[in-house]
Amino acid sequence: MKKTKLNKKLLPKLLVVFILTLMFLKPSEIKASSFSENSVDSTWTLDTSVNNVDCYYKISNCNGISVIYLIFNNKNSSDVKISWDDVVFTQFENSEEFANKKELVLQSGESSSNDCNSSSGKCVVRGDQLTFPYIPVFKKYKFSKVTVK
Repeated sequence: MKKTKLNKKLLPKLLVVFILTLMFLKPSEIKASSFSENSVDSTWTLDTSVNNVDCYYKISNCNGISVIYLIFNNKNSSDVKISWDDVVFTQFENSEEFANKKELVLQSGESSSNDCNSSSGKCVVRGDQLTFPYIPVFKKYKFSKVTVK
């Protein structure tokens, strides 16, 4: 069996190309095709589980605006339709329920979350898109009236 040696001049060039490629990729361009327990790190909070669907949220900041990202883990073997209302808790520790029934079809194992600049995304709650008499800073989130069919 003949051993092939990697050209010593080629290896550093390949490494530079690889590093530059990683540097220019935006996180929003890297999408997981299925849910992985690793994708829900310690910054995600499991709020509820309904009919084999886990519902997580994460509070963050986007361009100075308080946002809440939502992600779902469908553990069923088939697609499901999930619907819910948002309940947010702000810096004044009051809660506000929004009867804005959201619906989403989840494939088996699929998780879903949108980038913070999405104005129509069902999986992101933006403080500047809700009706408050003040600029909200989110402290907590709850899924309300969750149904899975």
